[in-house]
Parts: sequence; C-alpha cells; structure tokens
Amino acid sequence: VVRFSFDFDPEKYTNAELMLLYDILFYGECGKVYRELSDKTGLVYSFDPCMERYRNGGVLHLKYEVRPGNLERSVQIVCDLLQNLKDGLTDELDYVRPLYLDNSGLLFDNGEEFNWNRAYEVHILDCPYPDHAARKEAFASVSAARISELAREIFRTCNLTLAIKG
Repeated sequence: VVRFSFDFDPEKYTNAELMLLYDILFYGECGKVYRELSDKTGLVYSFDPCMERYRNGGVLHLKYEVRPGNLERSVQIVCDLLQNLKDGLTDELDYVRPLYLDNSGLLFDNGEEFNWNRAYEVHILDCPYPDHAARKEAFASVSAARISELAREIFRTCNLTLAIKG
C-alpha cells in the first residue's frame, strides 16, 4: 500500500482552484492518476483519493495498492505526473470544467446534495458564492497557469508524507 499525503494551506487557494486540481488528478477515466497507473500501465486496479479542507488546514491524499515488484515504478509514475502538472497543462481543464459550468445546474436536481454543497462551501469553507452564477464564474475564471502554480506550491517534498505498508 502506498500513500502520498500533501499538506497545504487552503487559505492561499480558492475552492474552485482546489476542486479543479483535484478533478484533473482523480476524476473518472480522464483523471491523470487513473490514466497513468491503471489505464496505460495496469499497475493499479483502483486507488483512493481524498482532499480534506478546513479553513486552517488541508491535505490531499492518494492511496493505492501495488505489487511489490511494481512499487518503485508506480511511485515514479505519480512523481512524473505531478511534475508534469507543475510544468503546465494542455487540455486537462477541458475535461473537468464542464462539471462546474455546463452541468452545474444538475446540482438543483438533488435537494439534499445541493443543500450539503451550499452549506459546506458557503458556511464551512467560507466561499464567496452569493448565488449559483457566482459559483460558476469562480470555476470559469481559473486558468491553466493558475493550476500549474498550485501544483508547484502544493506538490513539494516539504509538504509530502509518503507512507508505504508492506
């Protein structure tokens, strides 16, 4: 079992920036981790990502199981994909931004989920979203350059705890 854990200061980043970075890494079949560790190489069957955020602290985790003979290769792949994010994005935002722009109205279809998201973002995370349009604008305004900047700041060895359980 391998677990990467990166601490970060959530006050330095917007909710939209963090969510888009997380989705680029982990959302569905287009997520970089899935494509690199599972789809392209078959090293990992599944993985468990998580981002915990509070006003005064945050951590981004990635946990997966890998055969002992593939341990070093899998860690190198994760390090390489994080480095590639730091170097710049290509079309990654095109795959994750529609969740927050084109499909954002789907939040209204589930009252319980809408209530939870609204309460969490506005009251717990203190996001400045007076309405749905402001939330959409926040996600639309995040640039590829800004995501790369986040990656350079968050994915540093001084923020990393790497745990291996065998």
